[in-house]
Amino acid sequence: MANSAKAEDVRIHKTLNNSNMIQDFDCIITSDPDDAYNYLTENTAIRFAEKGQFEPNMEIKFVYYDTDFYSIENSIDVVCKNHIIRMGPFDIQIAYKLYMGSDKDIEDALYLYKVLREAIDIKKLNVFLLKLRVPKETIGKLGDLNES
Repeated sequence: MANSAKAEDVRIHKTLNNSNMIQDFDCIITSDPDDAYNYLTENTAIRFAEKGQFEPNMEIKFVYYDTDFYSIENSIDVVCKNHIIRMGPFDIQIAYKLYMGSDKDIEDALYLYKVLREAIDIKKLNVFLLKLRVPKETIGKLGDLNES
């Protein structure tokens, strides 16, 4: 088992080093792919943004929690700079941002909810809000969460 895990680590490391995304995006926290990979193996997310920019940026991490598996299994494809980037569904993104709780995270969650309200699965959003134990006063900022 250890050898197979190590082989997967090597494959992921090579993918990170050889990715075409490296041409269009920078890792915000380090320019060294080995360091970036080490962050990932320590269960620390890394962020990428368009070269020369800081925002907007995207977080990349290894799957660890059951919510991470949900995000992978239910991912959506987004096209950015001719790259297809798989991202987690909006219901869990909104719940997670509210869980994080900073003013910026809450602002991001409210924006996503406002813009994507019709595309969000409210039932799943409510499940994740409960699972992540988001405080009721924070949830209340979204307004009415009754299923349509």
